Amino acid sequence: EYYAIFKNKLEKNTFYNGEWIAVPDYFEHNQLSTNKVYFAEYHIGYWVLGIQPITKAATQPSNVLKDEMFFAYDNPRKTGEEELKHILEIIKPQYIVTRKGRRVFAHKKKAANFYINLQLKKNYDALGTIDNAIIHEYLSSEGQ
Repeated sequence: EYYAIFKNKLEKNTFYNGEWIAVPDYFEHNQLSTNKVYFAEYHIGYWVLGIQPITKAATQPSNVLKDEMFFAYDNPRKTGEEELKHILEIIKPQYIVTRKGRRVFAHKKKAANFYINLQLKKNYDALGTIDNAIIHEYLSSEGQ
């Protein structure tokens, strides 16, 4: 890891490295709107960009499916499935950030993984890959 840090310092003139900093840099450099971004990975990007998570549950990606925690922040949706559907079908993020070659949710969350992958395939295009992060862009500008 030290090698990666110093290599990054030489190449990019910063000690900060990794997708958590590279993805927000990509948004800023390309002047992408940060109005509706869902970090399904690299959620620290919300804070680096100075934006709020798309929902309270999305503060930490795995919390989207942890309905047992919803009462703690008065989430209006009662199940993780409702929360995920709300994010993808009602909010319709303009950008979704995922990790290349990895499921969005834990292996045992097969239905949620199937659903988000289906939504990504139907409604999003891969805008860019930054290190191991993929930025997916919503295909329709309707309601954006």
